[in-house]
Amino acid sequence: MSDQYDMIVIGAGSGGLSMALGLNQLGLKVLLIDKSDRSIGGECLNNWCIPSKAFIHVSKIIEAANASGKYGLISSGKPDLKKVWQYVERSKEKIRAHENAEYFRNQGLEVILGTARFTGRNMVEINGDQYQGKKITIATGSQPKKLKVPGVEMVQYFDNENIWELMETPDSMLFVGAGPINMELGQAFARLGTKVILVEQGERILAGEDPEISEILLQQSRALGMEFHFSCQIKKFVDKHTVQLDSGLNLKFNVVMVGIGREIDCRNLCPEVANVSLDAKGGPIVDQYLRTTNKNVLVIGDATGGPQFSHAAEWQATLHISNLLSPFKRKIDYRKFSRVTFTCPEVASFGQSETDLKQNNIPYQKLSHDFSEDD
Repeated sequence: MSDQYDMIVIGAGSGGLSMALGLNQLGLKVLLIDKSDRSIGGECLNNWCIPSKAFIHVSKIIEAANASGKYGLISSGKPDLKKVWQYVERSKEKIRAHENAEYFRNQGLEVILGTARFTGRNMVEINGDQYQGKKITIATGSQPKKLKVPGVEMVQYFDNENIWELMETPDSMLFVGAGPINMELGQAFARLGTKVILVEQGERILAGEDPEISEILLQQSRALGMEFHFSCQIKKFVDKHTVQLDSGLNLKFNVVMVGIGREIDCRNLCPEVANVSLDAKGGPIVDQYLRTTNKNVLVIGDATGGPQFSHAAEWQATLHISNLLSPFKRKIDYRKFSRVTFTCPEVASFGQSETDLKQNNIPYQKLSHDFSEDD
């Protein structure tokens, strides 16, 4: 058995890295675990924040080139998606240069690559070896929800984890869901010349934002040529290029992009062995201090069930580190949380929404200002 660690962190995404590196710099004995060297960096580096923003950047370059015809400079041809992804990959590698096991080991942090599972209240096993920690942090993230409708196995199906494997710019794409992921990607593909068709079971895009802001973004997206179908669901896929909605309408497409939310499943960690209780969906039950039912097992990042953002995970790490070192314990409080969706226009929010304020009977003053008369 290895020596006892002050902290074992399972998962090296934004939250896990912030926790492990922060405690390591403070002189604590920390063990960081992730499945592989290429999975270090988590969702942000590998599947979303970095690749999506790089893709958005390239899509705006292509949009600007296409608009240059108004001024006499004619561009032609179809975007080469393989070259776009090459740029995306280069952007990821810049970050990966200082987010890998060897880099962290050189900083004095112990890193083990492999799949972890609990073998006791304060024990985990990786690659057949046992490790003991005074505290253990679950930072295993979340996964995209899968679309489960008849005929889905016939279509070319993508989510934010594998969209980067699409090798040609499609003529048309069916986007299922109108949350931040699909709005960002939908606009980007529309700039590349893809016909984007978006189906949303709700009444509007970005349901978590102010309705007035959602409407502005909707109009801007329609100006890009995006097509929207609200208050409807997919009934079935008729064939590999046709979908039928519950309204009876049939839509044609080449590929499908699904962004219908994310799910948390920690059952493969064998949490019951550590007296860590899960909810009905497989996520850990946490208190206001982001502790599980085993108070020595903490949770950070998407696995908490809170806001699914890298900066949320990093903020949660500062809360945990503070609570580990100070006798004055702080509870998590998302009332002053900020977030951005990188559409055009970008949508930024801070604190509670108007709906939240109304529900909590908090008096407020509303100020609205547009840029119609801005010089």
